[in-house]
Amino acid sequence: MKKVKKVISLILMVSLVICSLYVGIHTIYVQSHRKEATEFLIEKYGFDSKELILLDYKPSKFHDDTDLGIPFDWYSTLETWNFKYKSRVFGVSKSENGFADDYQLEDVFRWSVDYLSSIDPNVVGIVIDYGKLQNLVNKSEIESFLKNTNDSFVIYYKVENLS
Repeated sequence: MKKVKKVISLILMVSLVICSLYVGIHTIYVQSHRKEATEFLIEKYGFDSKELILLDYKPSKFHDDTDLGIPFDWYSTLETWNFKYKSRVFGVSKSENGFADDYQLEDVFRWSVDYLSSIDPNVVGIVIDYGKLQNLVNKSEIESFLKNTNDSFVIYYKVENLS
């Protein structure tokens, strides 16, 4: 009986140590990469690090969608941090090309519509097939951004009759 108790307590101790190590290593990993994401934002936008609040972290995950009918449809999601800076909530992702964020997307959409409606006043909206931005985009560079940076975008026009 004493032997069984010793074995069970040893198994519990080893399990506890392994779980503690996992939690500790995971916390260190998340915090060190959070620092990298924060440094990226500070360098890109000049944010004050004290006002940058980490809301959520989603690690990279492997997906296998072959059951949907496409053989070998495997992919991994990107690591993503959700931040709040002042009143704006946005995401930062890390890929093999480095960090990218969607902090500026609202501004880029607005600037794009303003620019395109100066060309054609019937333009009422735009959808840019672009999730995150690696480089800073200025309002003065929006024409170059639309011509050179994006592979595709959809322009919505105001029309009188849908037929």
